Amino acid sequence: MIGQQTVPYSQLLLPFPQFASVNVITTDSASSYNSLAARVERRFSNGLTFLSTYTWSRNLDGSYETSSPSGGSNSGPQNIYDLKSEWGRSFIDVPNRFTLAGSYVLPFGRGKRFLSDAGRWNHAIGDWQLSAVTYYENGFPLDITQNNQNGLVGAAVQRPNINPDTSQKTSGSLYTRVNGYINRNAFSAVGEFQFGNEPKADTTLRGPAPGTGNWDATLIKTVAIKDRVNFAFRAEVQNILNHPWFALPNTTLGSSTFGQITSDYNTPRQIQLGGRIAF
Repeated sequence: MIGQQTVPYSQLLLPFPQFASVNVITTDSASSYNSLAARVERRFSNGLTFLSTYTWSRNLDGSYETSSPSGGSNSGPQNIYDLKSEWGRSFIDVPNRFTLAGSYVLPFGRGKRFLSDAGRWNHAIGDWQLSAVTYYENGFPLDITQNNQNGLVGAAVQRPNINPDTSQKTSGSLYTRVNGYINRNAFSAVGEFQFGNEPKADTTLRGPAPGTGNWDATLIKTVAIKDRVNFAFRAEVQNILNHPWFALPNTTLGSSTFGQITSDYNTPRQIQLGGRIAF
């Protein structure tokens, strides 16, 4: 590039145009995390116990290479000469997260509320324990970029402008929005050597859309066969409600699939049975 008969205009705009590239490794980024956490735990006399937690948080940083567990990431800053403008919500910002875990010894069989005189059938209907765990949380902020990166001057990405008074979200249920989760009319591509006003992490749009949640359950029974010999039966169900966990939508403005959700992360409902003899 340097020393040729023609030189790109963007090269001449660099502070040191005589160099093809200059790599700088820096550790001057910062982060801030604040949260409010609550926990409730209760044990009842009838064999019911539960533990519930809730976290309300705000996560900010100046990093531009943070990858969220769902796969969203930003490969670099928009303006390498103004890294402070990268300060904002982190790609792993999850404002709300709720978890609930519980277990219940089913009230059937000897000494229980129901069928206490089951006799020989007590081995079959008694001492069953049901456990379940669930969580629900917000999705992660999305990073909206544009594919015609005509404004890059040594930067990694170029973000579009946000069109005022235009909702970035589309309306309707999530299942009817998989082919248009993001309103493309809410963004405009910027011209040559300009920086868009779209933030690094857009909290108006989050994914997986619009958040994640799951229910798992386990049914356990232990039978004493003889002294010091026990048999344990276990039935597990993952993703009981068979809900999909949608992947991130395409966030590159100008792409033919911009705003579309084309895949999901989780697996369908799974049931597995197992047994173990302990002696």
